[in-house]
Amino acid sequence: MMTIDERIANYAKSFSVKGKSPLYSLNDRMYGDVSDEDDFQFELRGDFIAGALYKRKNNWYGSYPHSVIERMYALFPDCMGSIFHMFSGSIPYHFPDQITMDIKPSIDYGDIGSTEINHSVKPFINDDVRNIKKYQKLLMTRKIIFADPPYNNNHERYGTAPVNKTQLLIDLEDCCKEGTFLCWLDSSVPIYNARTWHGYGRLTVYVGANCMIRCWSILQRTNYSFPKDETRNELTKVNIE
Repeated sequence: MMTIDERIANYAKSFSVKGKSPLYSLNDRMYGDVSDEDDFQFELRGDFIAGALYKRKNNWYGSYPHSVIERMYALFPDCMGSIFHMFSGSIPYHFPDQITMDIKPSIDYGDIGSTEINHSVKPFINDDVRNIKKYQKLLMTRKIIFADPPYNNNHERYGTAPVNKTQLLIDLEDCCKEGTFLCWLDSSVPIYNARTWHGYGRLTVYVGANCMIRCWSILQRTNYSFPKDETRNELTKVNIE
């Protein structure tokens, strides 16, 4: 598996500024026996600043701002053939090699600045994320999961119910194998259990003045599994939007 420094170096090939990357690693977390150097865990920190080209590529509300998802792809080149994308919206499941999931059976949109080009995208899986456990076997084959859930009250724009994000992370515990990455873009860091998810990194996303600042919370599934007779902390059962 690639180290964080190797991921930053690959990112810098496409998104460096004058040869320098805005990303860096901090040796500020430690797990296990400190006598072994391999037990030190690094955390990725930094910022994604889209700058003047902040507009979306298409007119679908909620699509990724310019270069935001491409920057994440650059950080995980070793996972590009094994992606599961929840809340996929206008992203086609065939590029790159990724499985997409969305509650809407199809997404129809046009290109920014054009009234002639129209597209229709159908997700590989058309289902509600509340049913994510139905796809456990498929998720077990994936190396990375991208999630871009509705922020705040944005679900009203889509005409869907609020997402119980905390419950979704609990469900994903049972669907992901050890080492699977979860990249979660939101206006807040999701509530997760530190025993089952390692905080691999946090990257802020800034796209322009008067725009919401969001954050990629990057988690990685640990090898911990709750015993059948052990109850999760009550906090993880709270219905939180």
